[in-house]
Amino acid sequence: PPLQLTSFTINSATSIHFLGVLIDNELQWVPQQAAALAKGQGWLLNVWRLTRPLSGATAEVMHCLYISMAVPHMMYTIDVWAQPLDLDHDPSNIPAQLHPLAQIH
Repeated sequence: PPLQLTSFTINSATSIHFLGVLIDNELQWVPQQAAALAKGQGWLLNVWRLTRPLSGATAEVMHCLYISMAVPHMMYTIDVWAQPLDLDHDPSNIPAQLHPLAQIH
């Protein structure tokens, strides 16, 4: 419901963008996760475009670009909104999409 303050009405929103992080009205991280996924896919597409076989950048240059630009942009505030994986105590709680990553230690 809208909040009425003297002559102002404040309507509720489904999500808010605050300090680069999206939070929905149920204090869930679903919008932030979707935005991070979209941002990561965009970076991968751009990296793919820059590494064309005939005229693209070398693998070494792309690795430096990826580490210095893409990773910090994709991982901004991840320590706030992402749930850490506890691989040592209970590997059965790992989502199915992350099973290949569980093999990396």
